[in-house]
Amino acid sequence: MSGYFGSDYLGLSRQFGFGWDNWVNALNWTRTINDKTYFDLNAYYSRYRYEVNFDDPDIGFLWDNTLSESGVRGQWSYIPDNKTSLNWGFHTQLYQFNPVQLNPTPGSNIEPIATNPRNGLQHNFFFSTVREINDRISVEGGLRWGLYNQIGRGKVFVYEDEIPSPTSVILDSLSFNRLENIQFYQGLEPRIALRYLLRDDLSFKASYNRTFQYVQVASNSSAGLPIDRWIPAGAFIPPIRGDQYSVGFFKNLQDNIWELSLEGYYKDFRNLIDLRQGASILFTDNVETEILSGDGYAYGLEFLLKKNIGKTTGWLSYTYSRVWWQIDGISGDKRFNPRFDRPHDVTVVLNHEFSKRWSANMTFVYTTGQAVTFPIGSYEVDNQRLPLYGEQRNADRFPDYHRMDASVTWKNVDRGRKWRGSWNFSIYNLYGRKNPFSYQFTDIINDQINFDLNSGEEIVSRRPGVVMTYLFTFLPAITYNFEF
Repeated sequence: MSGYFGSDYLGLSRQFGFGWDNWVNALNWTRTINDKTYFDLNAYYSRYRYEVNFDDPDIGFLWDNTLSESGVRGQWSYIPDNKTSLNWGFHTQLYQFNPVQLNPTPGSNIEPIATNPRNGLQHNFFFSTVREINDRISVEGGLRWGLYNQIGRGKVFVYEDEIPSPTSVILDSLSFNRLENIQFYQGLEPRIALRYLLRDDLSFKASYNRTFQYVQVASNSSAGLPIDRWIPAGAFIPPIRGDQYSVGFFKNLQDNIWELSLEGYYKDFRNLIDLRQGASILFTDNVETEILSGDGYAYGLEFLLKKNIGKTTGWLSYTYSRVWWQIDGISGDKRFNPRFDRPHDVTVVLNHEFSKRWSANMTFVYTTGQAVTFPIGSYEVDNQRLPLYGEQRNADRFPDYHRMDASVTWKNVDRGRKWRGSWNFSIYNLYGRKNPFSYQFTDIINDQINFDLNSGEEIVSRRPGVVMTYLFTFLPAITYNFEF
């Protein structure tokens, strides 16, 4: 049995607050039926809650959303001999998306909003097998059948032209009781993988798999806060379908002291969703009117060099990857990069054991900055300057992200005691890199970022400016770990 709870909050004085928390519980039970058959049962519950708080006398509000997933997964494993294994089972998942709540602060001109809940129930049945055909060839194959229902309690709007858009006329709404079926989807997910041993220290692998994803996220792609709206498949939003192909070479060096691998992949997407230009997903119940769907593809090449044995171990990895989407009505109907397209990704990890008690770790990460849309100008509404965005989506990028972390661990020598403990001293972002979290395009009044318009102070200067928010420079930590 295991559990975890974590809570984080980011606040910038007199501007905004952004918080989120996670709660996860899991229960696992394993049974050996006989020498060749095993059964594993897993039950879990996870909850994610996030909120946005804007402190403004005229348009201030608190917005929060909660989503959860409960599930049960059972798997039987049968190993008839040392060359064959069979696995089969089921996985049931319940998604619950609570109503979005928007509560205005006292004196705010914004009206309160409460949306309808959205729920999904998914059943998966799967079978897989691994077979070593001979000393050089092994094959793995599997098939999963997914059955998904959007279920009540909830409401579905009826539109005049049957295609939701910001200008669509709502003719009616259909209400559904708890557990009542609203929309049904199903899909078969095959997969196959082949491994061929070219030499004792060199192998070739190839694979193909198809997957369906029944929960999507609509993301804000501007340079402001990364505010997301999680959306289950439903009457107007089908699930994502992905087909992935991969090939790779894997080599062991110096009697498995080193590992070297090079792998390439290509993935094709269907039924992706993204927001319309100028969409508002925080303040709407019929979020499908703010969404467009289309297709996409991704490809990449991954390199890994890893040292497994010795006082000094670690790895160097580099990935070149690209993601492209094409959705009619977005970016002039031309392909564009989603927010998480990051062409270059480098990770270096080094571990060194000085003695049985002392060890150290160093990690360096580098990635291309995330794709975003910066404004191309501004305009005024009710004496407020608002950003103006161009037609092209995600044509800009944040600066590249990089940091280095370091730690030293001291542990007691294991003398057979029931209680064993260790101390870890670490520094996150060792050289204090200011990686941007968000950019705010705003007016700088009297050379002050947080000028209070209600202070009564005379305004002597006003200019457009860009304010970068970053979370941490270097962050030290002390951790005590124990086991018994």
